[in-house]
Amino acid sequence: MKKLKLKKVVKKMGGEIVWGSKEAKIRHVSYFPRSFRKHTLYFDMPHPYSKRSLGSLKGKPSIIVSSSPHRFEKLFDKNTTVIKVKNSIRAYWDFVRYYRTRFKIPVIGVTGTCGKTTTTEMIKTILAKRYRVHGTVDGKNNLNNNLPYLLGFNEQTEAAVFEMGVSHPGCVADSCRHFRPQVGIILNIGVYHLLGCKTFDQYVRAKAEMIAGIEPGGTLILNADDKHVRSLDVSSFKGQIVTFGVGENADFRATDIRYIEGGMAFTLHAAGQSLPLIVHGYGEENVYNAIAALAAAHAIGMNLKEAGAGLAKFEQVRQHLEKRQGPNGSEIIDDTWNCTPPSVHASLKVLDALAGARRKVALLGYMPQLGTEGQREYDKIAQRVMEVGVDHLIVIGEANRIGQRVTELGMDPNRIDYCRSGHEVAQALTPFLNDQHLILYKFPYKYRLAAFAPFRQLMKETLGYS
Repeated sequence: MKKLKLKKVVKKMGGEIVWGSKEAKIRHVSYFPRSFRKHTLYFDMPHPYSKRSLGSLKGKPSIIVSSSPHRFEKLFDKNTTVIKVKNSIRAYWDFVRYYRTRFKIPVIGVTGTCGKTTTTEMIKTILAKRYRVHGTVDGKNNLNNNLPYLLGFNEQTEAAVFEMGVSHPGCVADSCRHFRPQVGIILNIGVYHLLGCKTFDQYVRAKAEMIAGIEPGGTLILNADDKHVRSLDVSSFKGQIVTFGVGENADFRATDIRYIEGGMAFTLHAAGQSLPLIVHGYGEENVYNAIAALAAAHAIGMNLKEAGAGLAKFEQVRQHLEKRQGPNGSEIIDDTWNCTPPSVHASLKVLDALAGARRKVALLGYMPQLGTEGQREYDKIAQRVMEVGVDHLIVIGEANRIGQRVTELGMDPNRIDYCRSGHEVAQALTPFLNDQHLILYKFPYKYRLAAFAPFRQLMKETLGYS
């Protein structure tokens, strides 16, 4: 965090010091009492915090920003500075604006139903050839991380890249308000997060918050091949729109896409140039991620040859279509980071492309956050299973609908295992753990199944995870 003078901060928030020293130091900022530490600038938000939580502030050098400072009278001591403001929420956003505008650096925001983490890491790798880059860590894009990420800006930060997830309407707007990106990417839009967004239309509108969130005169990068992205109303956008895809009309276009050992090769056509490039990680969708990342780097001034050289250094994100060695000479495609419908379709296509003469085994699990669209999306996955010619299907829990549907579509029921536990999955997998099969793991391990010991044991025994 960059050092701040309290006197300047108070002025920017329209506040008044009613207790304590105007020379108090700011080393940390929070609106959660439990994350409080020395020299914290604490915003007293209207949350139902208990007195015990507020008591964690006592005795530590601190600065409290509140519209009701009398709530803290028992905490007042020589270590405490209290700032009275008219509205603590407004004061918080005034502070955020002040802190962010102290950094004249390029910032890129990335949203989409899938591919956010991979694309963010690609951009970070590309920009690292020229900049000291700050950004989202390990896919952690929860809104509660926005303030800590913002405070991660310091004198050494030269560029930043942030994932912007959507669990409910307002998420992307909140992230944009914190980071003020000059470049925003919408990778794709598929069915997901329908518990928080209620309907697919609400979810699409939530993704579209990126359009208004980009700084005036910035660049909006859109997937030209995604029908839901194409449907977005961009008439109000005051900046440059850049498209990417494989179609002839895309500004950043990939052709000659092919699988190579460890990843994909393709030719990029953009800005009057044609460049042969490679990217680590499998699947056509990974090429989309790559050309979106290249478009973002180009938007902030990198030339394409430099950006392409940076892309070649990208290392595949773990548990994202990661091909790993399993027991007895088997190979397993680990795509267990998350489990959205678009990513399931993509992983099945990769299974088909990499199998060669081997038999294809798909281990498929629950797809979260689908609401009333669940059965329809499982049925679409079943259709994809049939199209790619999966030889044996193992389904876990709610994904049993996929098994039911492929049976209706003509798959031999003897080639389907229905599992309710990690033990059952391990038993079903055992006959296929050899060099005659390629196995796809596609289920939400980190966010759901990692809580169960049998699944942890499965991942340890077959993939070597601790």
